[in-house]
Amino acid sequence: DEKALLLATLISQLAPEYELFMLYPSDSIGSVSPVWLTIDSKSGVKGQQIMINKNQYTVISGSKVKLDKILSSDTELINESLY
Repeated sequence: DEKALLLATLISQLAPEYELFMLYPSDSIGSVSPVWLTIDSKSGVKGQQIMINKNQYTVISGSKVKLDKILSSDTELINESLY
């Protein structure tokens, strides 16, 4: 949504050395699927920490409740670089 896009734009300007990623379930079905914005945990940004492909990321937007539910169900997650 627009707020996540604004957040991504601000973070990319404040911390351009860290990639931002979009995180979503592998069984995603378009616009109804939950999506989270994440950044490399080395950035120091505060938030929920998650591991994907042996790399640690910090979740900076999106529903924590939905993410916890997906993580507890062992649903595969996909993360794609925003730039």
